[in-house]
Amino acid sequence: MKHCKHCNIDTHTTQNYCPLCFNDLDEVEGKTQQTQLYLTAVKKDKTIKTKYFLYRLFLFLTISAIVICGFINFVTYEKSGSLWSMIVAVSLVYVWIFIAHLILSSRSIFEKILFQLIGIAAILITTNVVAGGNWLLNYVVPAVALTASIVMVMITLISKDRNNYVSTFFAIHILLLVLSLVLVLAKFDDFKLINQINAIFCGLAIFGTLVFGFKTLKSDISKKFHL
Repeated sequence: MKHCKHCNIDTHTTQNYCPLCFNDLDEVEGKTQQTQLYLTAVKKDKTIKTKYFLYRLFLFLTISAIVICGFINFVTYEKSGSLWSMIVAVSLVYVWIFIAHLILSSRSIFEKILFQLIGIAAILITTNVVAGGNWLLNYVVPAVALTASIVMVMITLISKDRNNYVSTFFAIHILLLVLSLVLVLAKFDDFKLINQINAIFCGLAIFGTLVFGFKTLKSDISKKFHL
């Protein structure tokens, strides 16, 4: 429907001019808004269907690749002597996590980092089991823990939503500190240096949170646990 402000009438004409005074017509606001909402809904529906199709396609390709690699590994195991298909399977699962939870997901930055750390840790642990050796506990685990600690501190310093992460980051810092201490004191780590650095850094992060953000930490804990 269109409106002529000169004649003050509404008309259903398809022309852009008034049939009485021949001045330009204006689109009725309600009609235009309704059309825009409809087009937005249609576009959103198409986007959801496209994402759903891509999810199913990638899931099918992932399962197919894992099954094929597993079968080839099973057939050639006597010659190769290693379960290399495990690395392929875990890596493909990590790619799935990477695409679904980092690129396509609208999750928070903390959740995305957490999923990535879980995926990377799974790949490294599987590789260590297949390849053998103690390099995982000496270098990789403490390096990943130290990187996670640094990233959390950076998010706390620069993120506008840092108040929502204080209690979660505080708990993770404690867990990473305990992990590094256990690896060093139980002598699982022969190198020790990276775990020692991580333990010191986590200790400083915990101390800094208690000194500068105790009220925020207390408020966040009360909010999340309804205390």
